[in-house]
Amino acid sequence: MINIELPTYTGKELRQTSMKPIGEWFEFLHAECPICSHKGYCAIHIIDGKPISIMCMRESYFDGVEGKASSTGQGTTFLISRSASKRVKVKPTIQQNSLKKANPDILDKVYRIVLSFFELTEPHREVLMQERKLSAQTIKATMFGSFYKPQNDGPQQIVSGEQATIWPELFEKNGLPKDIWKGVPGFSAIVNNNVVIPVFSCREGLLIPYRNQHGQIVGLQTREDRSTYSVDVKTYPNKILSKAPTVFVSEKLDGSIYYRTYATDPNAKDLSVRFTLKPGLNVVEIPGIGDVTFEATKSAKYLWVSTANKDFGTASNTSLNIAVVNNNTTSNRSGLASTFTENGVFVTEGGLKSIVIAEHLAKVFSERELTQYGKSVVGIPGVSNWNSFVRFCLQNKINRVTCAFDMDFLTNKNVKESYSKLISALLNENIEVKVAVWDATVAKGLDDLIADNLLKPQVRVIN
Repeated sequence: MINIELPTYTGKELRQTSMKPIGEWFEFLHAECPICSHKGYCAIHIIDGKPISIMCMRESYFDGVEGKASSTGQGTTFLISRSASKRVKVKPTIQQNSLKKANPDILDKVYRIVLSFFELTEPHREVLMQERKLSAQTIKATMFGSFYKPQNDGPQQIVSGEQATIWPELFEKNGLPKDIWKGVPGFSAIVNNNVVIPVFSCREGLLIPYRNQHGQIVGLQTREDRSTYSVDVKTYPNKILSKAPTVFVSEKLDGSIYYRTYATDPNAKDLSVRFTLKPGLNVVEIPGIGDVTFEATKSAKYLWVSTANKDFGTASNTSLNIAVVNNNTTSNRSGLASTFTENGVFVTEGGLKSIVIAEHLAKVFSERELTQYGKSVVGIPGVSNWNSFVRFCLQNKINRVTCAFDMDFLTNKNVKESYSKLISALLNENIEVKVAVWDATVAKGLDDLIADNLLKPQVRVIN
């Protein structure tokens, strides 16, 4: 049980999830998780406005207290002390007609059509090639996409002049039922005069497909182009205002930063003001009231495509991504492999990172070494989600694992603890464990080490 002082939430920072009991779990969408200080993924359990516990998807320790591993293998739960908690205002948003997630075969068929429709933009292609050092072959085989709204030059989903979208026709052209979209995260519906009109929506940015061991696309993540920020107001004219004003900081597509404030009436019209965001304290003026100081920190850029809070929508869940060295089997091709035949795998954090590592491993390791260390790279959502990876190894009879997480585990206590738990769990299942290490001053992650520097890490056996 943790003794923690929660901030005052207005209800806009939290998004209701599909976790059971329905209506009691809320994601830290526009607020920082008190455990890991990141936005997204983590959630808080609230009953009648009373916070009960926090499920952190990244850390397993907080202030010397070890959380309890979730029964689903995703995240760690921390009970909140009653003396420390206070009532939280939340706005239930999840719909009663939310749909159960479809099976992998349907997800794969629908997501391939979605990614073909939302084609990869040239700026995103350049990022993947120039910054992430991915080849044109891998980019094409992986089927990255780009999602933008029509007002930002994205393709139009609504059929002009009609109460319809392009999706039913697209599905039929591909030999699929018109309503195959039901149960696919990212899809929801506009209901007009009892007509159900399917639409696809997510945050604008690069679409990253997550594949299972059979090469099927079972989930999507968005890498946001625009950063979102959490804001902590430090000082304000308390002689004029009875409580701290709400400050929002946002980033436009061109990289410019704006702020807007709600000083008294949350429903009043506000004015966005362009400014230069500084590290540490920022000072802005509310006209007629005075100066407000605040700190703003960036939130997570990778978000799961999910429509749990929309009509006929479907919740996503964290998935593993399996990428294969040299793109020669399973995950990076159009056909599907019937079984997963690898006995050894690399494991790292993040889907895109696993794809980059798989692209470049053969440049620094010999065929013999890859046979020993692994020819597939599994990307997990976070080190604290190690349980799901252990289950994957047992289900697929993996007997050799090479861990390749970012080197910040040396300085981050919580990450180090989760890393240690993962290794112990693998060893307890008689799985051979190796750890890839390198000079942290050269590169933070293995993707940067081998893609940018073409350097081979040291691989150490753990007994």
